[in-house]
Amino acid sequence: MKCYHKANLLIEAGREIRAKTLLQQNSQKNQPYSTVNQSLLAVLEGHEGKYDLALQQTEEALKLAGDDPLVLTHATHAMTDKLAALKEKNQWDEELYKRAFELGLKAYAHPQRTLEPVSNLWNLYDLKGDSLNVVKMMMEIYRETPSRIDLNMSIGSYLADSSTPKLALPFLEKVIAFSHDDDLKEKAGEVIERIYRELEAKASKS
Repeated sequence: MKCYHKANLLIEAGREIRAKTLLQQNSQKNQPYSTVNQSLLAVLEGHEGKYDLALQQTEEALKLAGDDPLVLTHATHAMTDKLAALKEKNQWDEELYKRAFELGLKAYAHPQRTLEPVSNLWNLYDLKGDSLNVVKMMMEIYRETPSRIDLNMSIGSYLADSSTPKLALPFLEKVIAFSHDDDLKEKAGEVIERIYRELEAKASKS
């Protein structure tokens, strides 16, 4: 798994091209670990807009290791990216959504899962506008990683556009208090200002 973990570190550092090269160089057909690598490679292909290739690689990995939690996780990710791209074009594939959701739930239920399956379900629910379950998935990740600045920003931004925008304030305030990214702090501040303006406008009408 050394190659896999190194590729993930590169992805987290924003070096997806290098991660992709590393996975390709270490690919060994029909080996369990290389199947996990292949499923991660599929995600990277999708990030480059090669969705058909990503789904092809995903299905190949699922045939070889369809019960592996990492393969399930990456397969869901790749399919979700494809669905998001379709939605941007006002298109949709309900069968693909059902397949992604089925795999996503299977990864989520696995005892050895990471937090990524939770994030995948968050994105799938969001594609269908299921705000209740989106918030449920958000808070599940938050309970395990409450200090993540990017997560606080995501939750705050999502709640700011919900029917209860006031709930966003603690998350956005945490971004301002603890983030070292001035641009992100400014963005959080702008969202907070918008929330207060909307609350004041609502109060003046009542």
